[in-house]
Amino acid sequence: MSDLPERLAGVSAVDCDGRQALVTGSTSGIGRAAALALGRLGADVIVHGRDDAAGAEVVDELSRIGADATFVEADFASIDAVRQLATTVRDKTDGLDLLVNNAGGLFRDGTVTDAGVEFTFHVNHLSPYLLTADLLDHLREDARVVTTASDAHKGATLNLDRVRGDERHTGLAAYSHSKLANVLFASELARRLEAAGRAVTSNSVHPGAIPGSGFGRFLPGPLPALLRRLEAVPGVTSVADGAAELLFVAVSPRMDGVTGRYVADQRPSTPSTAARDRDAARRLWAESAALLGIDPPLAADSPVVTGDSAATDDSAATDDSAATDDSAATDDPPSGRDR
Repeated sequence: MSDLPERLAGVSAVDCDGRQALVTGSTSGIGRAAALALGRLGADVIVHGRDDAAGAEVVDELSRIGADATFVEADFASIDAVRQLATTVRDKTDGLDLLVNNAGGLFRDGTVTDAGVEFTFHVNHLSPYLLTADLLDHLREDARVVTTASDAHKGATLNLDRVRGDERHTGLAAYSHSKLANVLFASELARRLEAAGRAVTSNSVHPGAIPGSGFGRFLPGPLPALLRRLEAVPGVTSVADGAAELLFVAVSPRMDGVTGRYVADQRPSTPSTAARDRDAARRLWAESAALLGIDPPLAADSPVVTGDSAATDDSAATDDSAATDDSAATDDPPSGRDR
């Protein structure tokens, strides 16, 4: 089976025995494929999604291959649900080695969450930000945080005024804006972890354009069917290929100590100019906390944690331009709403 994600990522020999992993959005698509691959590599996996039946199926499949797995339901459009997810993870594990922020998607126009925030931005960025913040002190010292982003971020500039209020991003513009937030978040998290003396790494990844993941299935009209037909187009990424991108960042020895990078085609790549704006990243960090009603995590005056600082890019593969896929597929759109 040459299409196993772990083989495509070159990590089949990596031993994940004893590692604890949380993969959000892992009941379908690339999240599901990545969770199953981690189980085959020996990791204990917490499966997340909205659909209890789908979650039970993934847990059952993981159990059949000998992995310890559990399913936790959480709606990423709800602040309370995400906070409860973090609490449950704490209760079920004595620490996390891997946090894969993968849940998200492309949603229909004009919707907002109960917090009054543009739906796509809330689900794709604010909820991963909150989950990560609530689990920071539960991450083991050499843990990795992986955030699913997309080359779609290259069409966006940060505009936080449009995530709430009457004039909001919609559709593809909202998706691109949320993916820019993912890249900025991952790099700012890396900087703050390093400043705090933590060896935890944080990177974002472009998994490719993946119709088979169910990406955009809540779009109106014929668009979901059109996206499904893209599977027949040469060069469009498969679910296994997309999961391999996640796995590479999550467990490859080539990513040891690499932090703050945007990864595409299994190599650190160059994101857009807007995604490299450190002032924008700091603004996003502070405004995200304000939108959620929490104190900014890893504040500049936080005490330094004992331990080796995460390495920078020295062990990374040589930089290359980012992949040219126009958008990424993310898994298990996590709202309980009828879209």
